[in-house]
Amino acid sequence: ARWIERNVYPLQVYTNALYIRQGEIEGIITNREVMEKVLRKVLGIEDYENAERNSADVIRELKRRKENLKRLIERKAEIEENLREAEKRFAETLRKISELRKRERELSAEVEKLSKLYREMKERKELIAGLEKRIALLEKSLASEEKLLREREKRIEELKLELEELEERKAR
Repeated sequence: ARWIERNVYPLQVYTNALYIRQGEIEGIITNREVMEKVLRKVLGIEDYENAERNSADVIRELKRRKENLKRLIERKAEIEENLREAEKRFAETLRKISELRKRERELSAEVEKLSKLYREMKERKELIAGLEKRIALLEKSLASEEKLLREREKRIEELKLELEELEERKAR
C-alpha cells in the first residue's frame, strides 16, 4: 500500500482500478468505446475536465486581479507624487497659518492700542464738549455782565453829568 501511495498518482486511480467489476474488464479489452468510458472513470478524467473548466474561471479571475494589481502598481508612483505634493501643500498651509496667527497677534495688539486711544479720544471729546458748554455759559454770563457793565457805565456817565449840572447850579 505504501508503494502504491508513493508510485501511483493519484490514489483515487488505484482505488478505482481495484473496484472495476469483473465483467467490465472484458468490455475494456474488446470494445473501444467501453474501454474509453471505463478508463475515463478509472483515471478520473471527468474530474480533471471539471477541474480544468473550473480553473478557467479561476484563471480569468486571477488574471483580472493581476491586471488590477498592475494598474495599482503603475499608479503607485503617481499616488506617491500626489502624496508628496499634498504634503508640500499641507506644510505650506501650516506655514501660512503660522504667519497669519502671528499677524493676528500683531493686529490684535494694534487694535487694543487703537481701542485704548479711541477711548482716550472719546473721553477727551466728552471733556471738550463739557468745557465748550461751560465756555458757552461763561461767554453768555460774560456778555450779560458786559451789558450790565455798559449800562452801569452809562448810568455813571449820566450821574456824572447830573452831578456836574448840580454843581453848576450850586455854584450859581
